[in-house]
Amino acid sequence: ILIFERLKEELRAGRTVHAAVDAGFKRAFSSILDSNVTTWIVSAILIWLGAPIIKGFAITLSVGVAVSMFTAITVTRTLLHAVMSTSAGRNERLYGLNVSWLNLFFPAHRQGAVLNVFGKRKIYFGISILLLVLSLVFVALTPFGKGLQAGIDFTGGTVVEAAFREPVTREQVVAALPEGVEATVSVARSEQPWYQVNIQVRDVSEAEKATIRERLAGSELRGFDPESYKAEEGEASAPASSASDTDKAATNAPANGPAENSDKPAAGGKPFNITAVYTSPVTEEDIRRALRTRPTPDATELSLKGLTVSVQQIPKTGDNAVSVAIIQSNQLQPTQLEALRANLDKLGGGRVIPMYSESSIGPSVAREVTFNAFASVFVASLAIVIYLAFRFAIGGFVNGLKFGAGAVIALIHDVGITIGLFALMGGVAGWKVDSLFVTAALTILGFSVHDTIVVYDRIREHLHHRQRGDTFADLSDRSITQTFDRSINTSFTLLLVVAALVLLGGESIRLFNIALLVGVVVGTY
Repeated sequence: ILIFERLKEELRAGRTVHAAVDAGFKRAFSSILDSNVTTWIVSAILIWLGAPIIKGFAITLSVGVAVSMFTAITVTRTLLHAVMSTSAGRNERLYGLNVSWLNLFFPAHRQGAVLNVFGKRKIYFGISILLLVLSLVFVALTPFGKGLQAGIDFTGGTVVEAAFREPVTREQVVAALPEGVEATVSVARSEQPWYQVNIQVRDVSEAEKATIRERLAGSELRGFDPESYKAEEGEASAPASSASDTDKAATNAPANGPAENSDKPAAGGKPFNITAVYTSPVTEEDIRRALRTRPTPDATELSLKGLTVSVQQIPKTGDNAVSVAIIQSNQLQPTQLEALRANLDKLGGGRVIPMYSESSIGPSVAREVTFNAFASVFVASLAIVIYLAFRFAIGGFVNGLKFGAGAVIALIHDVGITIGLFALMGGVAGWKVDSLFVTAALTILGFSVHDTIVVYDRIREHLHHRQRGDTFADLSDRSITQTFDRSINTSFTLLLVVAALVLLGGESIRLFNIALLVGVVVGTY
C-alpha cells in the first residue's frame, strides 16, 4: 500500500507509468525498511524473553515480514512493469488517482487544503488524556477484584484440557467442578478427524495379543484411544490362495525387523481381528512399522502371520464435532484433580484419554513470566527509541531522540488504552491478561509504529527541502495530509484480517485478536 499510494502521487505529478513505478518504489523504500525493522526488533525481543509458544509466533512473524518485504520490492515491481507494458496498464484512469479518503471526509482537500491537526492538537490531546485517565482508573481497581484479571501465566495454577465423546456445554463442565474449586471454563469444538484402524493377523498367541496392544498404544503412534480398542478371534479358515498385504510392507520393515514368516503369503489359521481408534493422523505404514519394531532387543518378536491393515477416516464435523473444555484454576491438589477426573468421566460419554492433559504453573515460573512481560515491553520501547533516533537524526542524534521519544509516547498511548479496555472488561466480563496479551501488546508496538514512521518519513523528506517560512507545524500537517490515505488503507486491510479472526477464530486466541483490533484502531487514531 505504501508503494501503491506513492505511485499514485508520482502519476498525479505527471510522470509516465514506468517512471512512476520506479520513483514510487524508490521513495517508499525508507518507510518500508524502517517499519519492518521495528517489527523485527519486537520479534527479536519476543524470541528472547517470550514463552515457547510465543517464540514460535515471533519467528513466524519475523520470517513473514522478511518474505513480504522481499516480495513487495522485487516481485511486485516486476509484475507492475509487466502490467504497465500493456495498453490497459498505461490507462491512468484505472489507477484511481482521484479516489481518496480525504476527498470523502475533507472536501477542501480537492482545492489543496491540508488537515489542521497541529492547530487542533489541544482537542486531540484532551481526548487522549481522557482515555488514558479512564484506563488508569480501571487498572487501579485491580487490587479490589475488578480491573485487570491476571491469567494463570502470571498467578500460577492448573490448566486442564478435556475432550468428550459426546457434546457438552460450559454449564455442564462448571457443574462438574469439585466443591471449593473456582475456575475459568471455556468449551470449544474440534473438527479434527479421528482415524479407525482395522487389523487382522492369524494364529496369534496370548502373549502376542498383549504385545500387539502395547505397540499400538506405544509412543511411536500418537492419539491411541484405549476405550475404543477391540480385539476378538474369528473362525479358522483354509489356507489363502493369494498373497496377503504383508508383502507390501516388507520394504518398510526396520533393520531389527519382521519375523521370518511375516512376509510370506497368508496362510490358513484362526484370524485375530483388531479395531483401534486414533485421535491423531495415522497411516497403514505407521501401523505396520509400530507392530514390527521391537522397542528393546529382548522384546517379543511378533510373527504377524497373514497381516492386513486398513485405515479409514472418521469425520468430526457438524454435529459430530468434539467438545473440548479448557479449565483454568488456582493450583489444584492431587485429591481435587482426582475428583475432577471422576466428575468429567460422567459427562458427554466420558473423557477422550489421548485428548486429556493437565499442566501446572508454579509460583516461580509465574514470577519469571511477569518479569519477562515488563522487561520485554521496556526493552522493546528503548530499542525503538534508539533505532528511530539514528534513522531520523537530521540535526544530530540528540535531535533524533525527539522522533524516537515521540513514537514511544504514542506507543504507550496505544498500549495504555488497550490495557484500560481489558481492565474494564476484566471487571465486567472476566477477560484475562496472560502471555498472549503481552504478545499482543508487543505486536501493537511493532504495527502501531508503522503509521508513525510513514508520517516521520514524509516529515524528514520535507525537512530536507524546507522552504523559507515553513514551520514544523506546517510540515507536520502537510505530511499527515499526504500520508492520510496510506495510513487508513494499511490499517483497514489489517483490521479486515483481525476482525475475521475475532469472529471466526478459535476461542483460545479470541482475546489476543481483540487486543490487536483495539490496538490497531487506537494506533491509527
